[in-house]
Amino acid sequence: MRDVIEAAIRTLTAEWIDQGLVARARDVGDGLCEEFAEAVMARLPEGSGATLVYSDEWWERVRLPDGSPSPDEAECFVTDIPRLRAEGAPLPGGIPDDRLAGLLGAATHTWITWNGIHFDASAPEGRAHWLLMPFYADQVAGLAGDTARERASDPSGGTGKHEDGQ
Repeated sequence: MRDVIEAAIRTLTAEWIDQGLVARARDVGDGLCEEFAEAVMARLPEGSGATLVYSDEWWERVRLPDGSPSPDEAECFVTDIPRLRAEGAPLPGGIPDDRLAGLLGAATHTWITWNGIHFDASAPEGRAHWLLMPFYADQVAGLAGDTARERASDPSGGTGKHEDGQ
């Protein structure tokens, strides 16, 4: 089945490129991932065991102290980074968990899973973890680079304290 999913993804990607919908596979992640994943699923045999994952299904409204949902749309989802780390997710060290949570919570995506393998247009051969798909991996790598540059330009080395202890 893995080969069937990969072939369906590669074929649809080539069709979309030929039709001018995208210039390359990674462009699918710029707002077309849901349509793409659903079109791939429609090409798979019934009973394939493949499923769609909509990252926004993970969202949980932040609750106010009285239990009502927050009216702030930006407060929909917080990624549980400590849980992901405990589960062995491939997250880099050196990035504050709140920054990782904010990035991953804002990065909505739709993809296909089968037998614990995650597939999308930019990972047609599949990845062992959703964080290894280029859609997420590239964003996490960018954040890691930003964090490293910020620490390098911070005289405290990211500790908040300067050489004089202040």
